[in-house]
Amino acid sequence: MPRAVVALLGLCALSALTFVGRSLGGHGPGLLYLFAEVVPAALCVAGARARPRERDAWLLIGLSCVSQAAGDTYWHFALEHVVDPPSPNPSDILFMAGFVCGLAGVLRLIRDRLAPLRAPLVLDGVMAGITLAAIVATAFLGPVLADDHGSATGVAYVAIDLLMLSVLGVVLGTGGWRLTRDWVLLLVWVLGHVVTDVWFTYAHATGAYAPSWWLVGNVVALMAAAAGAWAAPSRRAQVTDTTMLIMMPGALALIDLAILLWAALAGAPDLAAVLAAGALLVAAVRSGLTLAEHHRLLRASRRDALTDALTGLANRRRMIDDLDAAAARSAEGIPATLLFFDLDGFKAYNDRSGHVAGDALLARLGGRLAEAAGDDGVAYRLGGDEFCVLLALPAGAVPVFRERARAALTEAPIGPSVGSVSLPEETTDAQVALRLADARMYDCKRERRTAAAPSLAA
Repeated sequence: MPRAVVALLGLCALSALTFVGRSLGGHGPGLLYLFAEVVPAALCVAGARARPRERDAWLLIGLSCVSQAAGDTYWHFALEHVVDPPSPNPSDILFMAGFVCGLAGVLRLIRDRLAPLRAPLVLDGVMAGITLAAIVATAFLGPVLADDHGSATGVAYVAIDLLMLSVLGVVLGTGGWRLTRDWVLLLVWVLGHVVTDVWFTYAHATGAYAPSWWLVGNVVALMAAAAGAWAAPSRRAQVTDTTMLIMMPGALALIDLAILLWAALAGAPDLAAVLAAGALLVAAVRSGLTLAEHHRLLRASRRDALTDALTGLANRRRMIDDLDAAAARSAEGIPATLLFFDLDGFKAYNDRSGHVAGDALLARLGGRLAEAAGDDGVAYRLGGDEFCVLLALPAGAVPVFRERARAALTEAPIGPSVGSVSLPEETTDAQVALRLADARMYDCKRERRTAAAPSLAA
């Protein structure tokens, strides 16, 4: 952050402290207060130039700060000494315009930084915002809603501030409830306005309004926004600890249940009960989405655990499970045949052509073997250049399939050696069947080498 910006913010902080001291002595907001608002607002707009990738977002936030400062300036010079100022008035219009710009800026910043957003985490943030609104309604809005002194404009201020907090809650949720420095500054920006607006509305409702030190919340908010605009953008850390992702929704749900209990037993405002119930509804939707996501991940995990990533065929684990089941069925008289294949010449091809070409060859041959198996059985890749097929066919039908499988696994100069075993004719034990098929495959490989030796000698 440039030294000049730091110096100006320090001067604003000094002005704010002076304002607080004067207000405790009975003095209202003056030019020091306005100075402490106008300078950070101008700095925030100027800081947008330092963020070329996020310029639009910070410009909108800066315009929000300018509207806040302009609204307070108009109030100071035009309405501060009016006994019964109109409502809404030009200051209110400026404040509302500031809200619209601020909300648009934060939403743009979320889009620039956090997209794509995961629905369960977005709902966490929405739940946080609604829960906070329920807390404020429980603590402060009872007198506002019940008293004739209550200001509808003031209630609108509180409502829009809480909406801003809800949007920043989305940031909290999507970040695993961890914030970078500039998001913390934006949170302080919103919280400063929330504290000021809630107190303003509450004081009007109870007939005790008088400009006082609590107006410094607006100054703190604008200074935080200016610091955020000029601070170097923080990189969003990857969430590795999921503890808060589990704890925070549960904690928010407990708060909402407590508010509903208070509303039933102690007469908290109906608005608080409605907000708490809405937050629990969001929590229920969030739980449903989370459960659906977990089911999807579980299915994907099971699929990946039983599938060979290179060829898309079933893997060794799936073959062992299927062979165990086939062996058990064979004991009841249901026939099956296991064929074990090994590719002759693959190692030399892989060394000569490279691993990429070797992987491509395995993928092609695996696909052709699956087509050859069709509805008669399941094709597996056991690893390396070893394949299996488990057929739901009797021994008499195997020779025809064996030749079809040989053709599928042949691509010059590669060809397969094969061994097979029939269930239940030869065994009903899965491990014995696998050993027999493997041994016969090696017998076939030796025979092929012996047959090839004379031709090479010739």
